[in-house]
Amino acid sequence: MLPKADNGFVAGAVGILFDTTKYNAVLTPVQVKLIDKFFDNLKLDRENPEPDSIAYGDLMKMVDIENRWVY
Repeated sequence: MLPKADNGFVAGAVGILFDTTKYNAVLTPVQVKLIDKFFDNLKLDRENPEPDSIAYGDLMKMVDIENRWVY
């Protein structure tokens, strides 16, 4: 069952691109832990990944929305 529409919107999507070799972010140990937690919760090492929960909100707080590519 879909959630009730809010101002005509039911859902949205956000994509975040990660570079593991040419990154330029200066991260605190807490931020590194949040990123690691996000990917650990995805459980990509399983044959049929099914996360229990995803720490998406915390990750989105770290995204630099002033310097972005929008399509």
